[in-house]
Amino acid sequence: MVIESVLLFFGEKGVSENEINEVESKLDSFGISHKRYTECVSEGFDAVIALGGDGTIMHTARRMIGHQIPILGINLGTVGFLAELEYADLDRMVSAAQGNYQLSPRMMLDVSLSRRGEIVYSNFALNDVAMHGVG
Repeated sequence: MVIESVLLFFGEKGVSENEINEVESKLDSFGISHKRYTECVSEGFDAVIALGGDGTIMHTARRMIGHQIPILGINLGTVGFLAELEYADLDRMVSAAQGNYQLSPRMMLDVSLSRRGEIVYSNFALNDVAMHGVG
């Protein structure tokens, strides 16, 4: 599928306005329409670009639950196991936008922690959950 419109999602820490503007400029040069994510904007796009580290990608995946939309991670952080591209590889976005990509489905888990029959924590997780015992 050719990508014609994307939603930009970025973490609040570690992403400069200059980095966001450079990604937007690249998208403009490829003729790809784009919009920055807000709470009220999440539909009508071919893909989501998550700018940041793995935490941003996981947060993006939780926000996009139910939308069945591919997420392209661009690593701006120090940990980027989930990201497909590094920031220096922005020009490779054009190849993906032209349909030269392969989806890698990920599992979303609905996680709940209960104590004495009461749910004390509930959230979604991407791929896995780590639990740590106390005491």
